Amino acid sequence: MSADPDVFPAGGPHGRLGGVGVRLAAVRRARGLSRREVAAAAGVSASFLGMVERGETDMSLTRFTRLAEFLGASAADLLSDDPSPAPPDVRAIASAQEVDRGEGVDYRIIRHEHPQLVAVTLAPGARFADVRTHSGEDIWIVTSGTPTFIYGAERYTVGPGHTVSFPGVVEHGLANMTENPVSLIAVCSVSYW
Repeated sequence: MSADPDVFPAGGPHGRLGGVGVRLAAVRRARGLSRREVAAAAGVSASFLGMVERGETDMSLTRFTRLAEFLGASAADLLSDDPSPAPPDVRAIASAQEVDRGEGVDYRIIRHEHPQLVAVTLAPGARFADVRTHSGEDIWIVTSGTPTFIYGAERYTVGPGHTVSFPGVVEHGLANMTENPVSLIAVCSVSYW
């Protein structure tokens, strides 16, 4: 065993626990999350999560499930000793959770975790029924049409192939003032749906 108490040989001091901990830590880092953020979401201390990641201890199934859900990883993948990745998750956008943002607006949550991904389509003449504010930053990627981006008192018309990046603390929304549908993908640094 290493002289450093935070470094263990492959597999950790508790056999299979070390592999699970290594996979948990890898997913956490890949998501750009701190140990403290993940620990708070799972309802454990950061030091306890560190012990789990190093294979020094285990955790309850309830906490493990919350942790896996927060990380957007399946429990099976985290527990598996199989190094091969899970197959791609392929599904129609129409099957994603819909949020009512107004008549003529199709607003679908593709991914709930960090970053949150939303697919938006506005029929001709449609607009968000409300403007919103939230913490974090949004990046909207226009894939078709020419939407009008509402940001505070300002209006910006953008076309396909353009992006709009902005802090979410200012009231913002979207409208389609044209006779053609508008589609975009929103990348939200903070999940708010």
